[in-house]
Amino acid sequence: IHPAIELGAHAPASLTAYFTGKIFEPGGNFSVDYQSVKYYPYTRYIGIKIPEGTSYGGMLELGRRYPVSVATVDASGKPVDMDSLQVKVYKAQWRWWWEQNDQGADFVNSKYFHLVSSQNLSTRGGKGSFVLSVPSPQWGRYYVRVSDSASGFAAGSFVYFEWPSGESSNLAGMPGGATRLNFTAEKQVYKVGETIRLFIPGSGEGN
Repeated sequence: IHPAIELGAHAPASLTAYFTGKIFEPGGNFSVDYQSVKYYPYTRYIGIKIPEGTSYGGMLELGRRYPVSVATVDASGKPVDMDSLQVKVYKAQWRWWWEQNDQGADFVNSKYFHLVSSQNLSTRGGKGSFVLSVPSPQWGRYYVRVSDSASGFAAGSFVYFEWPSGESSNLAGMPGGATRLNFTAEKQVYKVGETIRLFIPGSGEGN
């Protein structure tokens, strides 16, 4: 038996195929067998690791340069060299309301992403790196994507850039009519039953 399995246009990094076989005997009895098989639709794969920031929630700081590690392997997990990688950084625009998804909560009024930088990258021995930096005052949520034009595989991750500790961002003019409330707690860890004190800065315009 040679089944034809359609994967579609956007297969994930790896797939697990589950097969169920059933054989009937002349008397009516039957036997059932189950088997799973790993399938890798791409010949080469990419992994990226963005460093965690020191700000609250692991956010990265504006103006700082962060090294992003890139690993490239074949379908068996062995390191391979790649010369056709493209690194793109997009800024995710603010949206109207919240929706929970695999990447966390985010605004979903629009799926618009604005390309802010692009560069080529090569790896040797299955390893490479590039510098990720966002200048002030362009705070917000960004999507970092590394793609391989030869195999068609791409890896990406969301990251948030915020002002360094002690500095406040200018929240005026946020598109879409949304308002972002920026506040800090008196301390980072509280016990059950404690009263939480929050410090909310003024708007600077008297409203």
